[in-house]
Amino acid sequence: MNLISDKIVTLDYKINQYFNNFRRPFASKIIKFLTHLGSGIFCWSLYALLFIFFNEALGRIVLSIIYAEFIMLFFIIILRNLIKRERPIPYLKNISFLMTWNKYSFPSLHSARMFMLTVIISKNYPNLMLAILTIAIIISFTRIYLEKHFASDVVFGAIVGILSGRTFL
Repeated sequence: MNLISDKIVTLDYKINQYFNNFRRPFASKIIKFLTHLGSGIFCWSLYALLFIFFNEALGRIVLSIIYAEFIMLFFIIILRNLIKRERPIPYLKNISFLMTWNKYSFPSLHSARMFMLTVIISKNYPNLMLAILTIAIIISFTRIYLEKHFASDVVFGAIVGILSGRTFL
């Protein structure tokens, strides 16, 4: 098992080094904007608006999403506190004691959230699957590009998100 984890860590660092060669200030500004589309503040605001202003059927879907969010967040907090993998570029040095789990990177919450949304939305609106999957992949990529996560954080986050979404279909 240690051999496998060593290979994953080595690959993660190689992927990050690869993207170091392509980082450009203008691209970074666009990518910083895009990554916020997977943030909790943006998504929870969107959930609230959809729940309040749309029909009952959509309200039920939003409730499924909210339940999946809570379960997913619970598992991510546990995993991050157990594994305690530092982010590629450590940050959040002065965070509150309630958010200490957020200084760790494994697994990616942004990726988990976006893939959970992909599963639930595409089940209820199959014609949106390609669009939401594309958004999930882009937001997951932004997390690696901005060095908030390693590639394995993003992949495992996507798996957690898919399982969370499938649980609440």
